[in-house]
Amino acid sequence: MNNFKVKKYFSKFGFVLFSFVFILQSSFARDVTELEVEKKDSWQEKFDINSKKGKYNVLVTATDLGGNKTVEGPFNIYVDPNSDLPVCQITNPVSMMRVPGNLNVVGTCVDDDAVEYVELILDGDQNNPVRATGKEFWSYFIKTESLNEGLHTIDVYGVDINGVKGEATSVSWCLDRQQPVIEVTNVGIGTIVSGNVAFEGIVSDGNGIKSMAYSLDAGKEFFDVKVANDKKTNSSEFKFSIDTKKLTDGPAVIWFKATDMQGSVGYYSFLCFIDNTNPEVNIVSPVDKAIENGVFTVVGSAKDAIGIKSLSWEFNGQTGDFEIVPGNNYWAKEFTSKEVLKSGKFIITAVDTAGNITKQERAITINSELDKPSVKIQWPIAGANLKNGDYYIRGIATDDDGVQSVTVFIDGNKVKTVTTNGVFDVEIDELKYKTRGTHSVSVVATDKYGVVGNESYVEYLSNGQKPSFSIPMLVGGSDSGEAVFGKLVNPEGGSVFKIDSESASGIKSASYSIQWSSDKLGLAPENKTEVKVIDIATPVQRVPFSVPIESLPWGVVHLNFKVVDTFERESVYSTCLHVKNLTKITEIPSEELVEEISDEKATVKIVDIAGNEYQRGKSIFVPSSNKSVNAIWNKTNNLQENPNDVRVNLEIVSGLKDLVLSYKIYSSVNPGEKLSREGKAEIIRPNKDSGDGTASISLNGLSHGMKTIEVIATAKDYSNKFYMQVGIVRSLNSEYINDSKVGQWFSFEDTEYNKNLRGYVLGKAKTICGYANLNGELSAKFLSSVPGLELKVEGKVVKVIASENKVYRNVSVRVTNDAGERIDFDPITLYCDDVGPTIKISRPTEYEWVKNRVVIQGSVEDTLGVANAEYSVDGGVTWKSFGSGNGRLSMQLWADETVTNREDGLIEVNIRTTDIVGNSSYFVTSVHKDTVAPEVTVVVPCVEEIVNGKNQVAFLVKDNGAIENVSYVNVNTGLKTQIADASMFVTFVGTKEMPISNSMRFDFTDKAGNVTSKKAWEFVVDNKSDLPVATVQLPTDNEVITKDFVVSGVVLDDDGPSKVYYKIDNGKFNEIQGEGYSFKVDIPLNAMTDNEHSVTVYGIDTNGVKGPEFVRKFRVSLAEPVGQMTEPKIEETQSELTTLRGTAFDKNGISKVEVSLDNGNSYNLAVGKENWSYTFDTRVLPDGTHVVFLRTTDGYGIESIYSSLINIDNTKPELSLELPLDDSKTTGPIFFSGFTIDNIGLTDLYISVTSLDGKYVPAKLSKIDLTPDKIITTSVDLTSLENGRYNVQLTGKDAAGNESSVSRNITLNKRTGEADVNIYYPLNGERKAGNFNVYGEVQTSRKVESVSLIVNDQIIETVELSKTGFFKFALTPELLKEGTQKYKIRASLEGNMTVESITQTVEYEPYGPWITIDNFTYGDFAVERPYLKGVAGYSIAQEEIDASKAKGATKEQKEALESKTLSYIDISFDNGKTFTRISDKKNWKYRIENEDMPEGYHFLLIRAIMKNGEVAINRCIVQIDKTAPFVKMIAPSIGGKYNQELEFSGLASDAVGLNSVTLALRKGDKAGYEVPAFIQGLYLDASVWGSTLFSFGAGLSFFDDNVKLQIQYGQFTQAQREIFSKTTLRYGGNVFGMKLLANIAYIPFRSFLGPDWDWLSMGIALGANFSFFSETASGKPQMLSALLAQIEFPRVTLKKAKCFRTFSLYTEFQLWFIPTDVSVSTGSVKNMIFQFSEGIRINIF
Repeated sequence: MNNFKVKKYFSKFGFVLFSFVFILQSSFARDVTELEVEKKDSWQEKFDINSKKGKYNVLVTATDLGGNKTVEGPFNIYVDPNSDLPVCQITNPVSMMRVPGNLNVVGTCVDDDAVEYVELILDGDQNNPVRATGKEFWSYFIKTESLNEGLHTIDVYGVDINGVKGEATSVSWCLDRQQPVIEVTNVGIGTIVSGNVAFEGIVSDGNGIKSMAYSLDAGKEFFDVKVANDKKTNSSEFKFSIDTKKLTDGPAVIWFKATDMQGSVGYYSFLCFIDNTNPEVNIVSPVDKAIENGVFTVVGSAKDAIGIKSLSWEFNGQTGDFEIVPGNNYWAKEFTSKEVLKSGKFIITAVDTAGNITKQERAITINSELDKPSVKIQWPIAGANLKNGDYYIRGIATDDDGVQSVTVFIDGNKVKTVTTNGVFDVEIDELKYKTRGTHSVSVVATDKYGVVGNESYVEYLSNGQKPSFSIPMLVGGSDSGEAVFGKLVNPEGGSVFKIDSESASGIKSASYSIQWSSDKLGLAPENKTEVKVIDIATPVQRVPFSVPIESLPWGVVHLNFKVVDTFERESVYSTCLHVKNLTKITEIPSEELVEEISDEKATVKIVDIAGNEYQRGKSIFVPSSNKSVNAIWNKTNNLQENPNDVRVNLEIVSGLKDLVLSYKIYSSVNPGEKLSREGKAEIIRPNKDSGDGTASISLNGLSHGMKTIEVIATAKDYSNKFYMQVGIVRSLNSEYINDSKVGQWFSFEDTEYNKNLRGYVLGKAKTICGYANLNGELSAKFLSSVPGLELKVEGKVVKVIASENKVYRNVSVRVTNDAGERIDFDPITLYCDDVGPTIKISRPTEYEWVKNRVVIQGSVEDTLGVANAEYSVDGGVTWKSFGSGNGRLSMQLWADETVTNREDGLIEVNIRTTDIVGNSSYFVTSVHKDTVAPEVTVVVPCVEEIVNGKNQVAFLVKDNGAIENVSYVNVNTGLKTQIADASMFVTFVGTKEMPISNSMRFDFTDKAGNVTSKKAWEFVVDNKSDLPVATVQLPTDNEVITKDFVVSGVVLDDDGPSKVYYKIDNGKFNEIQGEGYSFKVDIPLNAMTDNEHSVTVYGIDTNGVKGPEFVRKFRVSLAEPVGQMTEPKIEETQSELTTLRGTAFDKNGISKVEVSLDNGNSYNLAVGKENWSYTFDTRVLPDGTHVVFLRTTDGYGIESIYSSLINIDNTKPELSLELPLDDSKTTGPIFFSGFTIDNIGLTDLYISVTSLDGKYVPAKLSKIDLTPDKIITTSVDLTSLENGRYNVQLTGKDAAGNESSVSRNITLNKRTGEADVNIYYPLNGERKAGNFNVYGEVQTSRKVESVSLIVNDQIIETVELSKTGFFKFALTPELLKEGTQKYKIRASLEGNMTVESITQTVEYEPYGPWITIDNFTYGDFAVERPYLKGVAGYSIAQEEIDASKAKGATKEQKEALESKTLSYIDISFDNGKTFTRISDKKNWKYRIENEDMPEGYHFLLIRAIMKNGEVAINRCIVQIDKTAPFVKMIAPSIGGKYNQELEFSGLASDAVGLNSVTLALRKGDKAGYEVPAFIQGLYLDASVWGSTLFSFGAGLSFFDDNVKLQIQYGQFTQAQREIFSKTTLRYGGNVFGMKLLANIAYIPFRSFLGPDWDWLSMGIALGANFSFFSETASGKPQMLSALLAQIEFPRVTLKKAKCFRTFSLYTEFQLWFIPTDVSVSTGSVKNMIFQFSEGIRINIF
C-alpha cells in the first residue's frame, strides 16, 4: 500500500516537474533562421521557406555603434504552402440567393505571383470547367433557361501565371423559374389497376408547395389533396384513393394541379388501365430432363390480354427480372458456369398489370465438367530434343461454347496468354528455357465465358547453348596476365598461353592452329600453318588449350581455336601474339661511353669478341641456355652438344702487377640500369714480374638485347674504368620468323574470314583487328570515309568496330608512327550482322481460319542479303523452297498449298530462312481448317404461333469450329445487322433495322466462312393492329410561355406503349425518346420566337403503325429583358463621385432600370432606359469591392436582375522619408530612403525637383519616375543644377487616383569638397618622443576605401577607417627621424578619388617620455564599461645607458638615468584643467564608467609624469550613445500567409550609426519565445538538512525577482534518521512540498564597492512551506506547514550570459507547526519545531 502511495506521489510530482522541464526545453533549441543584412539603413532580404510550414514569428534587431539595441516585433506569420495558391471570392450570388432568371456571377481573385485565369465548375461538373472573363476581377454569365429548378452550386478557383491551381471557393444558390413538379411514385404511368387504388407521390418546387388537387374529368372539377410543405426538401408527399370500379374499364387519365409559394401553377396528367385477366406462361427450352453443361439459355413465352407488369425468374437461389417489351411475348435468360454450379429448378413468374400471377417450373440438370475446354499439345512431342528452330509450343484448344484464350507455362512459370479460338503457337524466347536439360510445358485453355479447362502436360529436352571460350591468359613466366590481342611476349620468358572451352552439351572434338604468314589478310599457306588436334575419346564439358610461348614462331603469330559439341555446333576463337624476334636488336647504343683505359699507369683495350672485331653495339650470337624440347630454336639442334664459349677478349699493358679487372653487365644502353651479372675477368700474365697480360669476360647465358659492360681496373692507389656495348641475339631458321614491317588483318575472337564472300564476317564484338609492325607511337586513319565504323589504336593493334549491321566495302586504313613511317593495310570487306533475316508474314494471319487452301505471303529482309527461304505445312517433315535469295536484301514469299486431304483442325505453317553469313531465322504459326457449315434450330417463336410488331426470336447454333457472326439480312436493302454472341442467339425483329416479315433472312457464318441461311419460318407474321392515339395536355390551349416549357401528353394503343413524334409549327417531325403511355419533351425558350405557335403529335405503336395527328396552339414571350453595366470596368478602382452607365434591351421594350448598392435591400431608379446612368458618391461605402445589382423591367412587367462589381478606394497612400533630412545640404547627389504603404498598391511613384529661388530645373528632374515598391532606396543627382535652395518632393498615386506627397528642402552647394580629412592628434607642431599615435577623421558621403599616412612624402602605413569614421596610426622610433617631420593623411575614395589633409609637422625626438592609447581609436564608443589601455615609457639613448653603467660613471649620471622612469599616469576630462590619478604602472588601464556619463563626445587627455618631472601626453575622444536606433519593419505583415520565399523589408536608422541589423525567422508562436510579464525567471534548487535529509526542486520568480514560487521533493526516512540518531521520527518519509518566498531586502554590493562589484549581491526573504509527509508519528501521512526565513549569499550574476546567469548559496531557517495527535510514553509533545537547511539555487533564465 505504501509503495502504491509513493508511486502515486511521484506521479503527481512528476507531472509538475515535467511542466518546469517543458518551460526549460522551450528556452533552448528552436528552428531559428537569422540573417545580418549588409545594407542596414534600408533592406529587402529573402528567406527560402520551401522546407518550412506552420506558424512562425519574425523580429528585427538593430544595434547601433553605441551598443544600444532596438527590437521590432516579434509578431506571428504563417508559412502556408497553400498561400501560394490563388484565392477566389464570389461576390454575387451570395449564399442561397434566389435567382428568378439569368445569373451574372462576379468575384475577385488574388495571387502573390499574378492571376492567369479563373475557372468555374457549375453543379459539380469537374470535367467541364468554364472560364471567366477577367482575372483579378472576373465575371461569368449563366443562362439559367436550361437549368433545373432549385439548388445549384458554383465552385470557383484561380490559376496563377506559374500554373498553380488554387482551392475552390463554393456558393449555393436557388433557381426559381419553373412550375411545381408532380410525380406519382407508387403506380407507374400506364399501370393496369383494379378495385380501390391508392395514388401516392411527391409534389416539389424550389420555392415550396402551397396546395394540390386532382381531376377525373379532364380538369372540369378538381378535388383538393392535403399537402404539407417540407422546408428542407421544398416538397410534399401526397396520398389519395380512387375506386376504379366506378370508372369505365380501359384507359383513365387523372389530372393533377399544384401551386408553389410564389403562385406558380403546374399541371400533370397520369394514365392508368383496368384489367382482371391472368397471364399465360410457357418454358420452351431446355426440354424436360435435358442435361446442360454449365452455359445454357432458358427460353419461353409470356402473354397477357392487356399487358405484363413483371416477369421474373428464380434458379438455385438466384433471381432476376425480364425487361417488358410491349408486343413481345417471348423471353430468354442465359446462365454461365460462374453463376450456376449445380442442378436445380427453374421457376418463371409472370404478373400482369392488375397484379394477377402465373408460375411455371422446369427441373434442369447441370454437369459443369462437360463445359471445360480441352487442349491438345502437338509440339513439342513428349521427350522431343529441341534445337534451333524447334523452340516453340503448338497445339489446338476446343470448347462447345468457343475458346477465348490459351495460357502456356514452362517449368511452372507463366510464359504467355494468347487470344485464340482454337489453334495456338508460342515461341520459347527466354534463355532459361533453352538451357541444357529437361523442361516441362503445361497448357490450359479458357472459353469465352471464363471457364478454365484442365491442364495438358508434356516434357522436352533442350540442347543448351553452343560451346563458349574463356578469356585467354598467359600463365607463369615474365609475361603472365591476360593475353590481349597483339601482346608482345618473350619466347624465353617461360610463359604459357592458356584458354578453355566449355559446353554443357559436351565437346566431342577440339583443335587449334598456329599461323605465322606475312599475308596481309592473315591467310597463311600450309607451310606457315601448324594444326594440332586435341585427343578426346569421349565428349567432355571442358577442354583446356595450353600453348607454350617458347614453341611459337617469332614475330606476328595468329592462333585459331575450334571446338565442336555433340550436336555438331561449332565455336571458334582467334587471337594474335607478337613473339619477340630475338635475331635482331632494336636498341641504339650510346655514343658517349669511353671504350678503353689509356693513362700513365695502365692501358686496357678490347681485342675482339669471340674472334670478331668489336664494334659499338654490334650483335653477337649467343646460344640460348634453354634446352627445352618445345623451344622452337631447339627443333633442329643437337641438345647434347655443348655450344662454344662466347667471350670478350681484352689486352692489358701496365706496370701494376696487382691490377685487377672486374665487370658489371647491364641489360640497358644506360650504365647502372638493370644489372644482370657481375664478376671478375680472367687475367693471364705470361710474366709474373710484369703487369702486362690478357683478360676475357664470358657472355654465355645472357638474355637477348643490348648489353652495356662496365670494366673496372683497380690496383693499389689506382682505379679506372671503361665501357663496351654489344647486342645479344639468338639464331632461328627464317622460315619460322614473321617480323616484316607490314600491316596484317587477323580474325579476332569469333570474327572469321569467309572465302566465299571474300571478306570478314564480324562476330559478337563487331570488331576486326589488324597488327601494324611499326615501332614508336602509332596513329591510324581511314583512307576514305566509312560511316558506321570506329577506328581505335591500342599499341600496335588497330581495331575497326562496326556500330550498325551492314556491309562495309573497301575499308582501307593507314597507320603512321611518330617517326613518319607508315603502313597501308590492304582494303577489306566487312560483313556485320549478328541477327538472322527479318521475316514479315501478311498471310496467313494469326490463327487464320481456312477451308482447303493455305496461302503464305510475305517477305524476308536482311541487311547483308538473303541466302534462302523455305516453308513446311506438315510440322517440318518436308520443306519446300520459296526460291533462292541470291544475296538479295529483300525477298518476296508466296506459296499456295492445297490441304484438301487434311482433316479439319490444326494445320502447321513453319518458315525458315538464312542470310549469306549463315544467320538463321524462324517463323512459326498455325491455321485452323474448318469445312462444315453451322447447324441452326429456331427455338422461339414456336411453330404456327402468330406474331406482329417487335418480337423476340431465338436460335440454337452448333459448329465444329467457331461462329464468326450471326446477321439479320434486310431483303429490301441488303443491309446486315449483326446479332450478339451468346450460348443461344437471341434478338428482336420487327424493328426499323430488322423488319418482321415472312421473307426475312438470317445468315450464320463460322470463322472459316461457312454459311447457313435461315429464310423459311414455321411461325406466322401478322402486322394488322389498331391505331395509337396521342393527345397533348400541356401546354394548355393558348397558354403564354415565358420560360423553358414542356410539351406533354398521353398515347394509347392496345399493343402497349408507343413511340410519339412531334413538330413545332411547320417544322419536321422529331421522335420523342422512349416508349410508353405518356410522353413529354423539353422545349428551350431560345428555340422559339415571339407570337403564336403550334405543336403537332402522333403515335407509332410497337408494330410500326402510325396514328392520327393532334394539334395544340400556344403563345411565346421569348426572353426576359437584358441589362448590363458597361462603366466603370470591374478592374478599375473608383473614388469620390462616380457614375455607373449601362444598357438594357428587350423586344417588348424597357419600362425602367433600377440600381442597388446595398446587396439588393433597396433599389434606386436610374436615369434613362435602353441607355441608362446612375451617379453616386463612393464615400458613402467603405473601401473595397462591392456588388452592384441591376434590375431591369420590360414592357410586360417581366423583370431580370444582373450584377457587376465596383472597386472603391478613398484612402490616400502613406509615404515616409527617412532620408534626406529636411534642410540638409548636398554637393549634388541626394539619397532617398523611406517606405510606402497603400491598401491596394501604388500605380505611380515619382520624385519632382523645384527651385525655391526661381532657377531653371530641366524636365528630366522635374519628374523622375520610380518603380512603385514598399521600400524606397534611390539616388538623384542634382549636379546639373545651379547652386541654391531646392524642394524635392516624393509623390505616390494608387489605382483610384488617391495621391500623397512628402517633400524636403535641400541646399545645393557644389563648391563643398567631396571629402574632408582632418588630423586631430598630435596637434600641428607638437613635440613628441618615443611612441605615439596619429588620430583623425574622414568626413565624406562617399565610401572610403583606405587611409594612408604620408611622412616626408613617403607612405608609411595604410589602414581602413573605423566604423565611426576615424583613423589611427601608431608611430615608433623605427619609423621616424629626429627633428621636424612633415606628415599628412591621404584618403582613397570610391571612384578612384583621393583627398588629402593639410600637411602638419611634429617635432620628434627619438629619446624622451611617451604614452600611448592602444585599444581605442578616436571616436570609438564606450560600451559596457570598457577599459582604456595603453603603455607609457621613456626612450633613452643606448649611449646614455652605457655611460651610466661604465666605470667611472658619476652619481649624477646614474640618478639622471634612474629619474627617466614613470612616476604615475593621470587623466583629465576637461582638457587639462583637472586630473585624476589612474596608475603608476607602465602598462596602464582605466575603466570608463559610461553608465554614469552623459550622452555625446567626451575629450580625454592622458598624461604620463616621469620621475624627473618630464611629461608625455596623449588625447582621445570617446563617444557615449544611449539612444536606441529606429526600426521600421514593412514586410512581412502581421498574421500574413507566405510560401516559397519570405521577403523582409524595412528601414533602420540611428543618429550616430548602425552597427548591425539582424532579421530572425523563428518557428512557432511568438509566445513560445516569451515569458509572461509577471514571470521573471526559472530556477533549480537543491538543499540538505531541515525537515528532510535532502531535497530538490524547481521554481518560478515573479515581479522583478522579488517573489518565488517553488515545488520540491525531499526524503528523510526512518532508516536514514537512524544513521544519525536512534530516535523515532515525528515526520519524514517522502516529502512533497511547495514554498512561497518574498524578498524583504536586496543588497547589491555595487552600491558601496563600485561598479566592479556589480556581479555580487545578497538577498533576505520570508515565506512559508507547505509539505506533504508520507510518514509521521501518527501513523498516517500528513500535510504540515512552516514559516521560513532565508538569507541568500553569495549571489553571483554573470551579466552577459543568456542562461544560467545567476548562482547563489542560501541558509534557510524553518519553524514547523506539528499536530499533537501522537502518543508518547513520557514527556510533552512539541507542536513547533525549529530547523535550518543549506542550499544552492541556479537561475536558468
